[in-house]
Amino acid sequence: MTKPSPHCIFCDLIRGAAEVSICYEDATALAFMDIQPVNPGHVLVVPKAHYETLVDVPHDVAMHLFDVSMRLAPVIRRMAGARA
Repeated sequence: MTKPSPHCIFCDLIRGAAEVSICYEDATALAFMDIQPVNPGHVLVVPKAHYETLVDVPHDVAMHLFDVSMRLAPVIRRMAGARA
């Protein structure tokens, strides 16, 4: 893990720099609605710790993010009326 970049939008959001519509939060992950959604129910699931690149994310954190995504997907799909 590296120190947060002063220009990392995700770090800024996690620190509360802007309002986000949070769908899920735990000690490791934060999931929130995208402010410029590509599709209905577009949610971003990000680690709370800053990592420069995907390959820097520890395996256990990556698996946790995937697990959160898989648990949220059917709920978000149903709530947003998104197609399967």
